[in-house]
Amino acid sequence: MPFEATSSMHFDYQNQKPHTEIESLTGYVIKQGEHYGLETPVFKRMYEGMKGRE
Repeated sequence: MPFEATSSMHFDYQNQKPHTEIESLTGYVIKQGEHYGLETPVFKRMYEGMKGRE
């Protein structure tokens, strides 16, 4: 994979898009963790940090 390769969410942040895929990707993992009784502390921290940038 080339060094310049990035994810679509990262691309959105770099280009200061008003909305990203944070809810449909990271939010989904958190909700599924809650549904199955699994803790997702890293995803929650990422979600909180990225949500504040939207």
